[in-house]
Amino acid sequence: MAVAMLLERAVPRIYRCCIDIYAGKTLMGNTASYYALFVQYRLASNDAGRFPAVLQDALSSYVFLLLSQGYAAANIVVSGDSAGGHVALSLLRYLSTENANLPPPRAVLLWSPAIDLEAAKDPSTVNHSSYYATDYLVGNFSSWGATKFTEGLDLSDTTLRAYVVQLGHQFRAVSPIWICMGSVEILGPEGLRIAEELQERGSVVETHTISGAPHDVLFVANILGFENEAVEAAKLAHHFIENVA
Repeated sequence: MAVAMLLERAVPRIYRCCIDIYAGKTLMGNTASYYALFVQYRLASNDAGRFPAVLQDALSSYVFLLLSQGYAAANIVVSGDSAGGHVALSLLRYLSTENANLPPPRAVLLWSPAIDLEAAKDPSTVNHSSYYATDYLVGNFSSWGATKFTEGLDLSDTTLRAYVVQLGHQFRAVSPIWICMGSVEILGPEGLRIAEELQERGSVVETHTISGAPHDVLFVANILGFENEAVEAAKLAHHFIENVA
């Protein structure tokens, strides 16, 4: 998926940036962001895109804003949806646990994030979900993506495993996190579980569940008739950034 950086003028001569892993249009229209810089990160389906390539690309984008463009970390928001949510969470994990000597972003927004990419290799994770009939995800596609992502990785390495599985590898996030999910989507329970784990370690986390919605409303709102819900969610995300972060 693409990476976008939404830029916002906060006060004269001060700008805010949102690194968005997709669906920047809805966010830009309902937050105070002015511009978007989309970053095409490497995909695991390509040989040159094996993990940690995607994390390196997200980190490089963040450092580019800080050091090359002069944005303050307090004016940067990282946002990701679906698989992009996994990227955004991985970047936050890195900044929170790896002593990167980088200031943390103001907030992180996760929209229907894919969390456990090891479990996703099994198509039955999707196909036998109690939400299968109310979502549009299919097991073979999810399995293909997760298999490509984990191909060649030694998941007995606990540090590496934490970035792939996420669940069960708790950390205290250096930035507040806002998580949005559909009430009838397959990945919803994962989103709620990661929220609980983060909160248990003292992270500031807020969740929002869209009633009757499937996976990634921010991305498919205009296709499935959830435009109003997507706009409302973006406004709630903006409120979180302005009042909690």
